[in-house]
Amino acid sequence: MRKAWVLGWVVSGAVVIAACGSNDPDVDDEEGGKGGAAGKGGAAGKGGKGGSGAAGDQSDAGAGQGSKDGGQAGECEHDAYLPIAVGNTWTYRVISPIDGVSMKINTIDGEEKVGGTGPNAEETAFHALTSKTSAAGMDMTESWQGVLEDGSVVRYREISYRAGSTVSNGEEHWDPYKLRIDNSPEHIAADASWDEMYSETKLDNGVPITAARTDGWTVDGVDVPCGPVQGRMLSCLKVSKAADGADSGKTYWYARCVGKVREMGTQVEELTDYELH
Repeated sequence: MRKAWVLGWVVSGAVVIAACGSNDPDVDDEEGGKGGAAGKGGAAGKGGKGGSGAAGDQSDAGAGQGSKDGGQAGECEHDAYLPIAVGNTWTYRVISPIDGVSMKINTIDGEEKVGGTGPNAEETAFHALTSKTSAAGMDMTESWQGVLEDGSVVRYREISYRAGSTVSNGEEHWDPYKLRIDNSPEHIAADASWDEMYSETKLDNGVPITAARTDGWTVDGVDVPCGPVQGRMLSCLKVSKAADGADSGKTYWYARCVGKVREMGTQVEELTDYELH
């Protein structure tokens, strides 16, 4: 798949890092126009498939105001915790006990069909690119993500690449999807907890291996101070995901009209810069 294009993006990603002076692949881990996304399903039993439109409302909600002034405008108070739109970019500082300090950039660069062999192959979703630059070089991940009607963000498919190359290092897809952030009212309330069940398929040398997964989510805090980002402290929703099988537990901080501000697990990610459209 578009390997020449991917390589070109990797080179341009290095230029962006140099220019901004700051940045998983969030392989676990990382946006709106039309969603083309699935409606909530799985263990929580929330609905079927349907178009989103939630991301397209970002301009009306003033999401772009978080772009360069670092603020959270009043009109964004009830907006999504992870604004998704083509052109949105988040830069993180990644602190790892193994790789030291590196920079990571997440970019939403378009909308397209998910593709691949999973159940969402024909769905239209947002195409996300993640590049991370460390002492070991640059590696990259691309994923296809959807926005549900309530503003929740999910992953359908993901491909990782070997450091410094366009050779695939692994591919995964999920049925019905894998949750990034649940924006439904009942799951952004203090002390909320719930399970999300799905099947995960990994391609090992082209051979699919499927396993059942359960992610246990808990809201640890609402309006928790977080940051600073662009010189300002923000107010975040703090949520944690319990460990499941090969996946380690993680804690996330999300700010309305900004996105993920901090992530803590086997490594720490801290938002240093962002630009929303």
